[in-house]
Amino acid sequence: MAKTIFRIGNDKDPFADIRLRQLPREANGIKNMNFDEWGNLVKRAGYSKYNTDELGQAKKITGLHRFYTQSEGSKFTFAVSGTILYKLTDSAGHAGTELKTGFTDGAKMFFADFVDMCFFVNGNQNMLKTDGTNVYSCGLAAPGSAPSAAAAGSGGSLSAGDYKFKVTYVDNEGNESNASDASTAETAVDDDLIAVSSIPVYSGSDYNVVARKIYRTLANGETYYLDNTISDNSTTSYDSTQADTTLVTQNSLEYYHGEDHDTPPAAPDLIAVRGGRIILAVNESLYYSKRYYEHFPSDFYIKVSNMKLITGLANQLHVLQVATKRSVERLLGISARVENASYFQFRDSYSKDGCYAARAMVNCKNYIVFLNKDGLYIMNVDSVEPLNKVVNAYLKDNMNQSYIGESCACFYDDILMVSYPKGANTVPSETVWIDFRDMSYGIYSFAFNVYSVWDQDGEDEVKAGSTTAGRVYSVFDGLDDDGSAIEAYDTIGPLNFGNPDTYKQFYHFYIKVKSTTGTSLRFYYTLDNNSETYVDEPLTADTTQWYKIDLAGGGQRAREITLRPRMSDKYSFEIQGIAVVLEHESPEWQDISA
Repeated sequence: MAKTIFRIGNDKDPFADIRLRQLPREANGIKNMNFDEWGNLVKRAGYSKYNTDELGQAKKITGLHRFYTQSEGSKFTFAVSGTILYKLTDSAGHAGTELKTGFTDGAKMFFADFVDMCFFVNGNQNMLKTDGTNVYSCGLAAPGSAPSAAAAGSGGSLSAGDYKFKVTYVDNEGNESNASDASTAETAVDDDLIAVSSIPVYSGSDYNVVARKIYRTLANGETYYLDNTISDNSTTSYDSTQADTTLVTQNSLEYYHGEDHDTPPAAPDLIAVRGGRIILAVNESLYYSKRYYEHFPSDFYIKVSNMKLITGLANQLHVLQVATKRSVERLLGISARVENASYFQFRDSYSKDGCYAARAMVNCKNYIVFLNKDGLYIMNVDSVEPLNKVVNAYLKDNMNQSYIGESCACFYDDILMVSYPKGANTVPSETVWIDFRDMSYGIYSFAFNVYSVWDQDGEDEVKAGSTTAGRVYSVFDGLDDDGSAIEAYDTIGPLNFGNPDTYKQFYHFYIKVKSTTGTSLRFYYTLDNNSETYVDEPLTADTTQWYKIDLAGGGQRAREITLRPRMSDKYSFEIQGIAVVLEHESPEWQDISA
């Protein structure tokens, strides 16, 4: 038979027999490359150090977050290494300064922005918050003592009868604590005033108390109304003078406050924000705050149906998806204005397996993707299915299941990246990627302990934390990996060209490469089950052209062939097409029948 040429082209090639993105590949067939909008295979960008000097404790990064404030337009970078929360400066070098110490070493830290503060949890310490400068405890505790009250004679507008007082703390965000115990009842006569003293002052540093509110009863009453607001945290006395007829028009403690400004649950594992509420996962329970405040009424919680540990939270359209290792459930009603615990409910999303890694549950174009022992699963709103069977088979064969919980994921520029512990590794050591534009897939040689996407206030970038040191990296920055060359290749095949039963003579390969300063291309190929061999081809700098690669001996005989063009350097390149010159022999069965 005559020689033929089989063309593998990009999406612009009108004469291609098949497109580059249509070729058969294993999950790890494409390494450190991605398809662009025209179907060219392009070497990925690299990563570089963000903070020049390692953070003080020189331990892996267990938390990373970009905090965008709501009111001032400021932004801060937080990183956790060892037992310390650091703030990284935005100036050159991005040095870290200690913001808070005393955290459990190695515990994963999760962050969420709410109103004008950044909240964070790690499953060991109580929830904390920061404005970027100071760190505070969450949920104001009630004052520990009651005020004193004493009738002080004429000069007021009180009615005759007994009066009692209570005090609350108010922080700089407007959060108000539950009330103190009531003062001892004090008796007044008509047109009397009562001197209120010993008003509690918050003396600690955990809360940013900026005011106190004092509530008073009517004469002989039991309902408390707002009598006075002291806009500092130092004054300890005032005179209560206003008439009951005026007082009754003020907010009442019971109705407007509700006495349900309870503190958050202890040591929450995960955090999310939805519908103006803070959502906290603690073991099998999900706690939610009142709208726009960090108050957690004691009955504002709901347990997952299977009573298993909650392992993932992700916002999706009108619901919050809540995962355990055995389920994914939709929490409904969380965005409602109704402050009633009975309004919220779970509905199962019908997944027999759930999420095994909290950091590997991410929103991808309003689809939730999560990692479990069988690989990656995708969920619309109420159904779950495997994301990619080829990738899942690869993950099952390679993932260290004992440390699956160390995995983390990121969705950026329409590409899902999942870093996981491969083989005997106990921290992420390889990254699988899936492009949601065409569902192509492959692997990256890098792997990180946590990702952070910066996508507000004009920013569009990805940062990531080291698995071994107190280092943050800028991902997809430059053309090398922190100074090291990036090995990139595409393993194609095996290809039998529609005739698996016939031998072929393979004569030449052609490959179209767009290069910059790259030195040479190494073109590997494998004939049937033989050992892989290669041909080196020098490249012309800063050109886009076809290169011809001749096979040894003027041609090689095989039924099928596997191709693997590869480069390893610090420069940019892309593959735009491949062609194979071959000749089909007559089928063996035809010779036998003759």
